[in-house]
Amino acid sequence: SDFAITRLKKTIDGGSTWNSVLEFYVYANPNEWHNFYHIQTVNPQVTYFTINYEEIPGNHWSRVYRTSDGGSNWLISRNSDDSLLFTIFHFPSADTGYVASLPIPGYGSMTYYLFKYINNTWTTVFRSDTRIRGIYFPTNTTGYILTGSYNIFKTTNGGANWYSVNPQTSVILN
Repeated sequence: SDFAITRLKKTIDGGSTWNSVLEFYVYANPNEWHNFYHIQTVNPQVTYFTINYEEIPGNHWSRVYRTSDGGSNWLISRNSDDSLLFTIFHFPSADTGYVASLPIPGYGSMTYYLFKYINNTWTTVFRSDTRIRGIYFPTNTTGYILTGSYNIFKTTNGGANWYSVNPQTSVILN
């Protein structure tokens, strides 16, 4: 069988050379894909990324991967269930982060979630009926999210409570 390879590459010389640090092999099939959705390097040793896999019809998964040794070894930090895909995220520090999910139509509820990661533990800290389009946490506990209905929410206690901070404007925000 033919295989397709999806690679995650790393540079340590400003982009002059790139080396593969992780590879995914899938059957070469037009109904199948891997998608590196988001990546963030927190410090020279710690990087996170999300990858989504889908095979039409209906077989899919999503994962958050983490390295703590500069990319030599990668561990699955979080697996999704069949009803959602991980999308954007923000990690304000090496051991604290926030990851948004996208529901898959026809596989469970159409709820969008924001998950909090802290020291290898995952919890749900926000639910929305519209997509989470932006995440920014300047500290481990203070952060902002932008939803698909262009509402801005803020937390100051790591997601335990959220309140609206919508600007008073008639301009559509992109």
